[in-house]
Amino acid sequence: MAHNITDQELGKVITQLSAVASDTQLGYQTASEKVENAELKDLFRDYASQRASFVNQLMTISPPLADATPTGEPTAGGKMQAGWMGFREAINWESEVVVLAEVGKMENHAISKVEGLLKEGKLSSPITDIVQHQLALYREGEARAKDIYDNPNKSDRGPVPGMHSDGTGTTAAGRAPIPHA
Repeated sequence: MAHNITDQELGKVITQLSAVASDTQLGYQTASEKVENAELKDLFRDYASQRASFVNQLMTISPPLADATPTGEPTAGGKMQAGWMGFREAINWESEVVVLAEVGKMENHAISKVEGLLKEGKLSSPITDIVQHQLALYREGEARAKDIYDNPNKSDRGPVPGMHSDGTGTTAAGRAPIPHA
């Protein structure tokens, strides 16, 4: 149950959630640039698009406050994670393994942050529903990264959950085919 909070407090929570989505968007964009495997490139690009849609959703529900409106920009920590991914890839010949490990860490951090913000109980029901849906998709991303890491030769992975056929947004059912060029 949500506590009565001010628009400014709500804006700060939404800003934090937006930063998590922006950080994972940047992480997936960076990951797509660091792998050579076309399937992984497409997968990481699709997840980056999904995370951009998270930011857009959050921006539409944020109270109109200049000092607490989500910007969609990654945090310094997100930028450091992307840089670290590039550094590790540069010194390690198994770059896809390194990138997958970093993606798993990134998703784990995102899940922890979102769960913590949900546990604070500051969000109203409609907003909580959106964030819980996003959290489920973060968890699916983490599970998918772990599956690919643990089973690199598996080829029947299916689509990125929550993507429209044009690579944007989420469907009501949360699933749609991955667009392929």
